[in-house]
Amino acid sequence: MPDLSWLALALAPVSVLLLIGYNRSRVTLSELRERFAPIASADEEARKIKMAAQSAAQIVRDDAENVKASAAKQVASTQTEVAAARAKWAEDLSRLQSQKADLATEYQSGRALYDKLKSEVALLEENLEDISFGVYKPHFTFQSSDEYKKALEELWQEETAMIGNGKAAVSRETWQVGGSSQAGERMTKQYTKLLLRSFNAECDAAIAKVSWNNLATMSERIRKSFDALNKLGSVMHMEILEPYRDLKLRELQLTYEQEEKRQEEKEEARRVREQMREEEKVQRELAAAHEQADKEERAAEKALDKARKDAEELDEQGRALMADRIRDLESQLAAAQEQKERIKAQAELTKRGHVYILSNIGSFGEQLVKIGMTRRLEPRERVAELSDASVPFPFDVHTLIYTDNAPALELELHNQFWENRINLANNRKEFFQVSIAEVEDYLCKRGLKCTFNRLAEAKEYRQTCSDRERAKAAMQKTLTAQGGQFPESLF
Repeated sequence: MPDLSWLALALAPVSVLLLIGYNRSRVTLSELRERFAPIASADEEARKIKMAAQSAAQIVRDDAENVKASAAKQVASTQTEVAAARAKWAEDLSRLQSQKADLATEYQSGRALYDKLKSEVALLEENLEDISFGVYKPHFTFQSSDEYKKALEELWQEETAMIGNGKAAVSRETWQVGGSSQAGERMTKQYTKLLLRSFNAECDAAIAKVSWNNLATMSERIRKSFDALNKLGSVMHMEILEPYRDLKLRELQLTYEQEEKRQEEKEEARRVREQMREEEKVQRELAAAHEQADKEERAAEKALDKARKDAEELDEQGRALMADRIRDLESQLAAAQEQKERIKAQAELTKRGHVYILSNIGSFGEQLVKIGMTRRLEPRERVAELSDASVPFPFDVHTLIYTDNAPALELELHNQFWENRINLANNRKEFFQVSIAEVEDYLCKRGLKCTFNRLAEAKEYRQTCSDRERAKAAMQKTLTAQGGQFPESLF
């Protein structure tokens, strides 16, 4: 094996140089790494940023795809909902149009029924709304209930004749029973008789119940009964005839008006009796006053005769003193004779009396007066009678007008304030919605001399209001002290 030591020696310097170069290169590389470390980090950071950007872009792309897919899905769902809504709308529109057509048909049917009923009501010759308020237009002009009674008797005879002549109910068909025409005729008579008996019973019930506020209802009941029975009879071709129905309606009206006339006659008779009682009382008062005046006249004459006789027995000075006494007695005698003549004249002239203007704010409120008359010598006695237990508070007198024709003045005042009367159904009532000032102004324009008291005293009413206020205040004070609540409804 050859000796290579020389080679080692030869290469030793080279090794040393290489080692030195290697060490230097290491130092240089470290320096370079240290020097260019930021650049290396930037590359890495750039690489990381690039990778992050690529990842974010991928996420955005994925989100965009998801959003796109969701939007497409939402659009498809919306389109489905819109299509369903359009289908439902079309279905609802079709249903509403069908309902509209049905309502139009129902309206036409109801309108036809309304027009039919309206035409039937028009046959009553009076307005149904007026009837509900008691306003009835009489069909007849009889002046007494006896005339109505006579007309009803004639009507009943006409009904009986119509039934007997076979003109009340008829059969439109000829019937046979068991092949027998005679049996069929007997059946027809019995059936028409049954129809008439039923109709008459319905009419009698309506006529028995008729009053001022249900005449239209009872008339309509008769008509409906007529139609219903004829509908039942149509199976057998039998019917009640309209002329007979009209007779029954006429009977209903006659019965109603007869009863109204009876009530008017009763009211008139009551008024006449009251007037007669008033006249009798006036005559008794006049007779008593005439007797009192006659007694005073006789007493004055007796005293005057005695004074004259006494004067004849006195001397000149005594007769002069007695002359004053005689003149006083002559004056008293003249006044007594004048009073006696006035009472006699008033008894002979029955129209003399007082017209009174009264109010009662406690019973009827403000702006309401009673205008009446009395022939009594003491008219306030009549006012006292009006203030009896029938009203809660007495009347107040605003004026009393003495006149030779009290009925005429009373009628004039009633006519003047006719539009202001309270009771429109009974013209004999004497209450008017008018102020005291208006009545006074009218009487002043008429030139009538009278003393008017515009303010109503209403003593009991005002005292009642005062007592009620005191009781209210006392109760309120007591409840407030006890912590309770005041019951306003008590007052």
